[in-house]
Amino acid sequence: MARLIGKAKKRSRDLMWVCRKDTGLRPRSAMTLWKAMVRPIMEYAAELWAGEVPKEQMDEMERVQTDFAKTMLGLTRGGISNDFVRAEAGLETIAARCEKLRLGYWRRIQLRGQPRESTEYYSQTPDGACAMGSGQARGVELDENDEETAKGERDGGSLV
Repeated sequence: MARLIGKAKKRSRDLMWVCRKDTGLRPRSAMTLWKAMVRPIMEYAAELWAGEVPKEQMDEMERVQTDFAKTMLGLTRGGISNDFVRAEAGLETIAARCEKLRLGYWRRIQLRGQPRESTEYYSQTPDGACAMGSGQARGVELDENDEETAKGERDGGSLV
């Protein structure tokens, strides 16, 4: 974990230099670059280790994020709340972000065994072509005109 934090610090410092004030880059753009270049390093495998990291390391990761945000917003002097800096920069805490990633990961695992709505709605015909289902999977009831239209589409007919 310390290795990831070290890599994130180095990349964050490099990005601070590239995005310094005299380059004319807006803080919002700098934060977008930070989210794309630095945050993935800190979030590497976060789905698995979230909640297991010592508080000191999580605080250090937060410091990397807030130091970059403060520098980009020009708030290098003390007395500014980290919550204010995160809100102004459009960031969430690293701990909250990791927990969100973890929950999303476990949700995908839970849903893996369940069929998706799209697979219920669309079915494969024997010749391998994809045919539209009856609409019952989505709870849609078709009247006679809709059924004829769907049949025409399946048979290659025109709607015009």
